[in-house]
Amino acid sequence: MQLRKTCNHPYLFDSVEEQGDEFGEHIINVSGKMIFVDKLLKKLTGTGDQVLIFSGFTSLLDILEDYCMMRNFTYCRLDGQTEQD
Repeated sequence: MQLRKTCNHPYLFDSVEEQGDEFGEHIINVSGKMIFVDKLLKKLTGTGDQVLIFSGFTSLLDILEDYCMMRNFTYCRLDGQTEQD
């Protein structure tokens, strides 16, 4: 489990994220996967495409939600807390 967290994003571990600005480039720059996702989403959203990202970790969805808010991407988060409306 710890290896899966390491491969996804270092902020999935407690006390790794630096205190300070919640939104910032540090969300992207600390993870190779996030650097790739950032490049890919910038390209795809520029052409009007829609993207579906799946994650088995709701905590990673929290990070992706922060990322989408930072980049002003329109998103819909679907997890166990999402209302059916």
